[in-house]
Amino acid sequence: MAVLAKESFMNHFSSSRLAASMLVIAAFLTACGGGGGGNSGSDRPATTAQSSSSANNVVSSSSSSLSSASSFSSSSSTPADPQVWQAGVFHSESHYADKCAAPRTGVNPVTGNAYRDSQGSYIDENNFLRAVSHDLYLWYNEIEDVNPAAYSNVETYFQQLKTAELTPGGNEKDKFHWSQPTDVLQSNTEQGVIYGYGISWENDRGDMVVALVEPYSVAFNAGITRGMKLQRVDDIALATLSSTEVSRLMTALYPSQRDASHVFRFETLDNQLKTITLTASDNDLYAVHEARLHQVAGSRTLYGYLLFNTHHAHAEYELMESIKWLKERNIDKLILDVRYNGGGYLDIASQLSYMISGVFSEGKVFEKMIFNDKHTAINPVTGEALVPVGFHKTTLGFSVEPGIALPTLDLSEVTIITGAGTCSASESIINALAGAGVRVTLIGDTTCGKPYGAYMIDNCGTSYFTTQFRGENSKGFGDYSDGFIPTNSIFLPSQAHIKGCKVADDFSESLGSFDESRLNAALYYDVFRNCPPVASAARASKGPVGSPVSLPGRQDALISDLVRSAPGLNDKLARHPQ
Repeated sequence: MAVLAKESFMNHFSSSRLAASMLVIAAFLTACGGGGGGNSGSDRPATTAQSSSSANNVVSSSSSSLSSASSFSSSSSTPADPQVWQAGVFHSESHYADKCAAPRTGVNPVTGNAYRDSQGSYIDENNFLRAVSHDLYLWYNEIEDVNPAAYSNVETYFQQLKTAELTPGGNEKDKFHWSQPTDVLQSNTEQGVIYGYGISWENDRGDMVVALVEPYSVAFNAGITRGMKLQRVDDIALATLSSTEVSRLMTALYPSQRDASHVFRFETLDNQLKTITLTASDNDLYAVHEARLHQVAGSRTLYGYLLFNTHHAHAEYELMESIKWLKERNIDKLILDVRYNGGGYLDIASQLSYMISGVFSEGKVFEKMIFNDKHTAINPVTGEALVPVGFHKTTLGFSVEPGIALPTLDLSEVTIITGAGTCSASESIINALAGAGVRVTLIGDTTCGKPYGAYMIDNCGTSYFTTQFRGENSKGFGDYSDGFIPTNSIFLPSQAHIKGCKVADDFSESLGSFDESRLNAALYYDVFRNCPPVASAARASKGPVGSPVSLPGRQDALISDLVRSAPGLNDKLARHPQ
C-alpha cells in the first residue's frame, strides 16, 4: 500500500483553498451582523434565561465583541461619575467602550462595517478593561484593583489585570493573558493567513531549529526544511547572542513591517551551511499538513496519521476532507499529531473529536463551560442558558456550508502525539475523548495545561484574551492546569495522567515519517502496549505502507525565550453570538 505524498495531499487542498476561503469570508460576513474591528455593534445580550441553540455558545461570528450596550451590576455605592476611580467599585464597561486614545476611522476591511471608535483617552481604555475583567475574568477576585489613571500604557495596565496565584504544580495559574491587534487576529483565525516567513521554531538542546514550515510559504519556497539550525540572522550570531541583540533578533524572526527582508544562515541536517534571504509576506496557514498511511511489519493493522496544527476557521474544511480521505482507505487506527497545535476555535475541536469517535461519543458531553461565580446559570456573553455542549455532528459554517453531516471514523481508541505546544483547544480534544470513554494514548511530552478559554474582547483596535471559563468533560473532569502527562504505568495518579510514553521531539526526520521518534514510538506502543525500552534501540519496523533518535532535554533560557507562537492560535476561543 502506498503512502500518500505530502505534495499531492497539499495540492488537493491548495486547489480547493481559494473557493473555500471565499466561502468562509462570505459566511463570516453574514454572521457578523454589523461587527466592526474594534467593537462589533452587536450588543451583549441581557443575562436572562433562554433556550440554547443547537451550536450553543461556541458558534457564530468571531469578530463580534463585548459591546458598548452591555451592562452588569455594580456596587450600590457606585459614584455617579464613572470617570472617578474608587477601589472596589465598578461601572459597566458600556461607559468606556470604543472611547479610544487614537480612534480609527473608515471601514473594517474584514467586516465591511464602519469603526465605532470615538475620541477618548488611555484612561477610558483602561477603565474598559478593568470593568470587563471584574465581570468576566474567571479569577476576578484575585486581581489587584489599581487606578486606571496610573498606567499611561494600556498594554501594561492590561497585563496586571490577572491573578498572581500558582497552580498546585508551582506554575503560573494564568500564563495565557495576551493581546493582539484585532486586524492581525482576524487574519490569523478567520482567514487562515499569517504574516512572516511561515516558519515555526523550537529549542533543541540550546539550538534554535526549524520545527515546521508552512506549505507554499516564503520559507517553503526558499527550500527551508524541518531540522535546519539557525546560525545567524543578518549580523547577529546566535552562538554569541547577547541580551542587547535580542530585540533586533526578535524583529527579524517575527517581522511586522511589510516586505521586511533579512539574511538567514542555517546549518542543514547534512552539516552544510546555507545562506538565504527571506522577505516577509502573507502566508496561508494550513491546519492539516499531513495525512498518511502506515503499517508495521508483521501486522495487518492500517494506521492513519494526521498532522493537525491549528484550529482556525479554515480547519473545518481541511479536517473534513482529511477524515474523508482516511475513512475511504478503511484505516483501523488513528495517530493524531497535535504536538505544535496551540489551539483556536473550540467548535473545531468538537467537530474533530466527533469525526474521530463517531458512535462512541453519542450522547456524551464534549465540554461544559464554567464561568466565575457571577455567571453560574447564564452565559454572560451569549445570554444563553449554560448547558453542556455536545460533540458537533455537522458543519457550522466556518469554511463549509452549515448543516452538512461530518464523516466519522467511529474509533474507540486513538493515539495522540503531544508536546509542550499542545495547548487549549487541542487539550480539549484529549479531555473530551477520554471523558466519552474513548481510550486515549499519549506519546511525546506533557501538554501546556490550559483547561481555560475565552471570548475575545475587542476595543479600540486591540483584541484581548482574558480567561473567562474553564471546561469539564463528560465525567466532570477539567483539572489539568499542569498539563496532560504521558505515563507508562498501570496505576495512574490522576485523570491528568494518561497512558503512554514520554518521547523527545526528533528534528532529524520529517513529520509523518515512519522513522520520526514520536510517530515510531506511537506505532511501537500500539503493537507492544509498552514504551520502547531504550529510545535509540527499540523501534517499530516498517511494513508495506509506510531509528528513533534520543534528544535529551537541555534548555537554553535565551533561545527558549525566542521561540513563540502567534497569539490567537494558542488558545481556546469561543465564537461570539450573531
